[in-house]
Amino acid sequence: MSRTLMSRRLFRSLAGVFALALMAFAPCVQASPIYLNFGSATDPAGATWNHIATATFGSNVADLNDSAGDPTGISATVSNDFSGVFAGGGDWGGTPVPWALNDATNPSFFVDPNQSGAITFAGLDTGKTYTISLISSRAATGNRYADYALNGVAPDDFPGFTFHSYTDGWLARDLLVWADVAPNGSGELVLSVTTDPSGYGYVNALSIEEVVPEPASLMLLASGLLLMVHRGHRGHRGRSRA
Repeated sequence: MSRTLMSRRLFRSLAGVFALALMAFAPCVQASPIYLNFGSATDPAGATWNHIATATFGSNVADLNDSAGDPTGISATVSNDFSGVFAGGGDWGGTPVPWALNDATNPSFFVDPNQSGAITFAGLDTGKTYTISLISSRAATGNRYADYALNGVAPDDFPGFTFHSYTDGWLARDLLVWADVAPNGSGELVLSVTTDPSGYGYVNALSIEEVVPEPASLMLLASGLLLMVHRGHRGHRGRSRA
């Protein structure tokens, strides 16, 4: 068998492998989100939720389940005490956010004036990125300002860090979102809430979603690989004729 014929067959085989791989991977690109609420041990109807009921250091969920009920290997731990648990007043039920169920969003951890609290997420894949969406809501006026950060970075829509849990959270129904963020080298993301001398901060519930490649991106990747193989095939043919 000639080298040219062998090269053609190799090229066709590789093309088939890439096509099959793309077809197999495309239906699996969307990972199930993780839902976590604070201050309640009740599982809201209609979704699989995780709960941290107490606001003290070390309280945790060792292995968060995703919304399909599957373990993820990701943990969530109170790494800096919050001031306590507020039983109600943050209900987001009926909003356009589909996972914002009443029982999940009504309770919260809170931070007193001039204090801070933190949640550490560990076991994240350092080769992937994630989108974190946080509900911070309190149905009461007053100084509800606090600074919210993820690994020291401000939310996308609130670059000044500061968010008002009544005006922004309860009335406007704004989420605090960190899109496409990478964990640190230890596979951790730390959510921190810090108040000024007269402010209060709240964390009611959040979602964690793995950022996955779009099908178009996968197609571009496969096309690039095929182009590399094709160029190698043409170069081999050129050398064979020399």
